[in-house]
Amino acid sequence: MSAPTRAGADVHAHPETCGPADAAVTLARFVTRSFAAPRTRRVATARLLDTVGAIAAGASVAESRLLVDLCDGHAGREDLLWRARLCCALARCSEVDDIDLRTCVTPGSVAVGVALALAERRECTGAQLLDAICAGYEAMVAVGAAVGGAWSLYAGSWPSYLAAPVAGAATAARMLGLGPATVAEALSIAAARATGHGAGAAVAPTARWMLYGSAAADGLLASLAARAGLRGDPSALGALCHQRAGRRAPPVAGRRAPAGAASPSTGSEPAQEDEPAVTRAQLKPFCTARQTQAAVQAAIAAAAELGSPDAESIAAVEVAVPHAYRSMIDRPEPRGRVDSIVSAQFQVAAALSDERILLDVAREAPKLPAAGAALMARIRVLADELLDQLYPALWPARVRIVARDGRQAVRVAGDGRGAEGSTGGIQADLDATDLDAVEVKHRRLGALGAGLGRATVLCREVAGARAAPAAELLELALKPL
Repeated sequence: MSAPTRAGADVHAHPETCGPADAAVTLARFVTRSFAAPRTRRVATARLLDTVGAIAAGASVAESRLLVDLCDGHAGREDLLWRARLCCALARCSEVDDIDLRTCVTPGSVAVGVALALAERRECTGAQLLDAICAGYEAMVAVGAAVGGAWSLYAGSWPSYLAAPVAGAATAARMLGLGPATVAEALSIAAARATGHGAGAAVAPTARWMLYGSAAADGLLASLAARAGLRGDPSALGALCHQRAGRRAPPVAGRRAPAGAASPSTGSEPAQEDEPAVTRAQLKPFCTARQTQAAVQAAIAAAAELGSPDAESIAAVEVAVPHAYRSMIDRPEPRGRVDSIVSAQFQVAAALSDERILLDVAREAPKLPAAGAALMARIRVLADELLDQLYPALWPARVRIVARDGRQAVRVAGDGRGAEGSTGGIQADLDATDLDAVEVKHRRLGALGAGLGRATVLCREVAGARAAPAAELLELALKPL
């Protein structure tokens, strides 16, 4: 991988394509480059508001309250590392944070969480805050691409957890104003803390979110250590990416990654490689695993074509998705919150019986109306070869609904615009780059309450702010606690 040819060049760093000793140095150059392009700053502003809302939403999750108790019983939630750990964990556990599809990483939860925690403690401008956020996105997507995140997830690795320390280090290094050489040391130290395994969604209450937040906070600590003069193994990041790239998912049901798909064998993406990472991530309009989002949106659109019949009037639902994640979302009897969010049967039945359930982030006792619960048994999930060709650039679904009177409707979703033929509402994807669209999303979710308007104003004005409003934004985000 070569360095950018000009300052501010919108190209991605891919550590897997470098030699082991070069990856940290090369990625450091990208982390310290300019992110001053007006559109990049504007999108970063939308990411900021979206993650502030996700932090607030995550505060309602049972594990979050346990994490707060743990925090208060030790260093206290005002401690910098605990603050970062808490923010990142809350944003990620909400399952309403953003995601980069091609690499299957969730950069906002780390980049914004770490940036806000650090900006709260040091003087910085709004532009510096946005630049740090952009740097975090760039690093997380780079690592995700290097390890083939969209495929490695189904081999048992969690790419976001793997990339979190490196992204946390990149975010903090940019906020601290470290030079490329020191940033490279920070990335090397952070890479030595990266894992990606051992944080599965165990029986609730799960430590999954605490581990994720801790990984991001380790990245912040790595940058503080590098600034203090400590040095890391220069080969750590490259070795990590090369090692993980060799552990990609095996063929699923006889299918292999299609040519041109993001994978560790190429270390690059099929299209839009020069697009800044912060502009690529997609929003989740409701609480969901991204693998089930398109199925929900297509189901709502198909039902609308049939006149929105009640759940009892639906004879059968067929959900077709790529082979890569069919088995992951085929959960006809979900147990607990995480299962309900991942289960195509639960999410689609919720969409067709009571959409409000999709906006419930806490889901302390996930339960459908009686008609919706009965409908789950009539929802079948299958894999489709045609949809395989779209993954991982898109995570699509095709849904066919058969009414008891014999009428049928089929809709496809997952092209970045929501369900084909949708007219808005929860089934339509929101423009992830638009601050107003993000505000609409969080008005639906309601976690920020009356503070949403103020948070939106702060984010709208952040680029030109002489002092980043990190403290006030965190106060609004953490108010539910």
